[in-house]
Amino acid sequence: MVSFSIPRKVGGAVVRNRVRRRLRSVLREMAGHMLPGAYLVVVRDNLNTMKYCKLVEIMDITIKKATTLR
Repeated sequence: MVSFSIPRKVGGAVVRNRVRRRLRSVLREMAGHMLPGAYLVVVRDNLNTMKYCKLVEIMDITIKKATTLR
């Protein structure tokens, strides 16, 4: 299970929803690398303008860090 925390400072509802959809897409691709459990993705910056390949790279590093902490 993955939950998202996207504050209003990231943008309006349309921007926050777009960021959430992009993150879901990336995480769908990485589902095989993730251990079973609950994840909370906290967004601090506007990922709406970030290139998709960079977003994948960042999430890959983040997932690897999260799974090695266990």
